[in-house]
Amino acid sequence: MSYRLIVNPGTPQSWEILLKPGVNRIGRGDQNDFVINHGSVSTRHCEVTVTNDAVSLKDLGSTNGTFVGRVAVTESNLQPGQHVQLGAVDMTFESTAGAAASVPAPIPVAAPTTTPPPPPPPPGLRINREHSAPPPAANPVGGIMPPPPPAPGQFKPLNSPDTEKPEGNFALSVGGVVLGAIIGMVVWHLIYRFTGWKAGIMALGIGCLAGVAPQLIGHYRSKWMGVIAAVITLAAIFTTQYFNTQFRYDSFVNEASTEMYDGRMKYAKEAIQATPNGTDEEIRKFLATEQSFEEHKVKPEEIEPEEIEYFKKELPELRDMAAGKISKEQYNKEFNEGREELENSVIGRIIFYVFALGIFNIVNIVLGVGAAYMTAKGDR
Repeated sequence: MSYRLIVNPGTPQSWEILLKPGVNRIGRGDQNDFVINHGSVSTRHCEVTVTNDAVSLKDLGSTNGTFVGRVAVTESNLQPGQHVQLGAVDMTFESTAGAAASVPAPIPVAAPTTTPPPPPPPPGLRINREHSAPPPAANPVGGIMPPPPPAPGQFKPLNSPDTEKPEGNFALSVGGVVLGAIIGMVVWHLIYRFTGWKAGIMALGIGCLAGVAPQLIGHYRSKWMGVIAAVITLAAIFTTQYFNTQFRYDSFVNEASTEMYDGRMKYAKEAIQATPNGTDEEIRKFLATEQSFEEHKVKPEEIEPEEIEYFKKELPELRDMAAGKISKEQYNKEFNEGREELENSVIGRIIFYVFALGIFNIVNIVLGVGAAYMTAKGDR
């Protein structure tokens, strides 16, 4: 005896599943014995076990439920002619023996009588006593109510585009991850640049944007997408931290350069005013005044000759600066050359990167990377 399930019975899209002895796994995934590519069918929907004595149906925790005779079931024995429904997919269970036995025996024809036969029903009216009464309400199992049966001839094809779940686009999703990370980087850097707020929690914001973007753009979620989002988020956080630290370092250097130039300019004006003729006596008095404090006063005669000679060498530069002939950029040229030499050294770069990372940001980095992975991977 053989058994089969007729899918979409009574429609142009009908096809059959020939059940084999033993376990028959049915679902939307390719790993099943029989694949029903329909959005309402779960990846592993149910099992039909065929033995010598019976045919049993077992639901495998499907999302949209399994129904026998319009009643949601978890396990049930099947009888030939019963209606079976997986999600929104309509089926009929049949057996070869059941199909033969279901053929009605010939009915003897009675002798004609004078009694006229009953009048035919009005056109368009169909009388079926077997289904004239409405079926009893089904008791839900596990809170699942059966969906309404499809009208004959109106069942949607299995490959109908409005019932299929979108598979998603991997490349677009990766682009979405990159776009989300870039947006987070720009927002974080602008916040730091214009407010000075370190906002380490923005690392979490980058992770959330990088994880949500692939769902909005490519509609693709998987564990691999989560890994990609986590890696891109980590790179985005480090990159933003680098630019933030570079901006802070440049701001610090510019402020220090300005203070140094302003201080040197003030010193030059005071020196030129105190030594108009550049004599040793004028220089001694000026240097003694510059080196004196409230607790310690320096006398002009205590100034060494070497100090006077060194001041005379600086005097032309001081006169040019007091006259405005030396700009801030010219004055800081030597300072900037030393700064660039330090920045390009190995030790200087290591110090810079450690300063950019910052121990206080490790927790925020972990949160950001974790948020990107968990959001982008979904439930696949």
